[in-house]
Parts: sequence; C-alpha cells; structure tokens
Amino acid sequence: STGFWLGHGGSGVGLVWQLSAAGRYPPEMLHPVLRFLATAVVPFAFTGWIPAAWCLGRVGDWVLLQPGFGLLALLAGRALFGVGLARWRARGG
Repeated sequence: STGFWLGHGGSGVGLVWQLSAAGRYPPEMLHPVLRFLATAVVPFAFTGWIPAAWCLGRVGDWVLLQPGFGLLALLAGRALFGVGLARWRARGG
C-alpha cells in the first residue's frame, strides 16, 4: 500500500520489520521521540512489552483498553487505505 503514497510499487515491509524492534524494549528505555512512535504512532509496544508488563503488575489496568486501541487503528488504517485507493493511478497506459 505504500505505492499509493510514494508513487512506485515498492514495499514498506522492511521498514515495518525494523521499526518493530522498538516493541522489544520497555518504553522507558527509549528516547522520548521513539517512545511516542512505539506507543502512539505505530503501537509496537502494545504487541509485546505492555501486555507482559501488565501480567507482571508493572503497569495499570489502562492496558485493558488495548483492544479498543486496536479497533481504532484498524478503522484508521481502513480510512487511510481508502484515501490512498482514491489517489491510485494504474500503471502502463
């Protein structure tokens, strides 16, 4: 889907794979900018570290809202995909 925005058929899979490393570390260890990216923009911390910390009692019950965050991310992604699809131009001719 990055082809919608970048104008070529490339893939962002490698970029996402590299960014997913941020979810392996406690957010407190990360630089504030990376912490914001790992918990708000692309919430990798919610897939690994935060659920484990909740099970160990290191974070509050606010993490039980995680499914709601996931649903919001799904809806936002779907809307963004629709915007990209409207911008899409077929290759070739």
